[in-house]
Amino acid sequence: MAGTPKDASVSSEAPCHFALPNDEPGKEINALIADLYTLHLVLLTCISNVAQSGDVRTQRILDEQLAAVGRQIAALVDRAQVASYLELCSSSDLACFERLGSSNLANPNRGPDLKGLIEDSRQWIEYLHEAHAKLDAHGDVVTARLLTELLEHAERRSFQLSHLPVSE
Repeated sequence: MAGTPKDASVSSEAPCHFALPNDEPGKEINALIADLYTLHLVLLTCISNVAQSGDVRTQRILDEQLAAVGRQIAALVDRAQVASYLELCSSSDLACFERLGSSNLANPNRGPDLKGLIEDSRQWIEYLHEAHAKLDAHGDVVTARLLTELLEHAERRSFQLSHLPVSE
């Protein structure tokens, strides 16, 4: 799943259990939902790792970020359903769209660390910028506006993460 970094474009050759949307906005939104869900899983693992270390401040910050990512997933899924972009049927379908690779979720023996989370967060911001430009060009102003809000939150989260102590 996330162990191998994938090219930033969404491949229609991915082995999926559903038909990929033919339009560019649909592909972008589904890929963003998959990426955001991956960040959610990475945050959960990082929270568990930090809890074992006893770093209460970092755990509190990650808990707040987890709640924010959950709200953003809900907002993006709601918009995708309204715009008829949503094609994901289950969490296993996320692998068809996944683009974030530094988290190494495929290896259960070594969960993602804060360094991987920071890298994935930066990549997520790049994907949001690309998707925003495509949706704006497509004329989907409402979804582009939502992505602007997601970008603001993602950039704040990334800034906050970059100031946490990261072990080498």
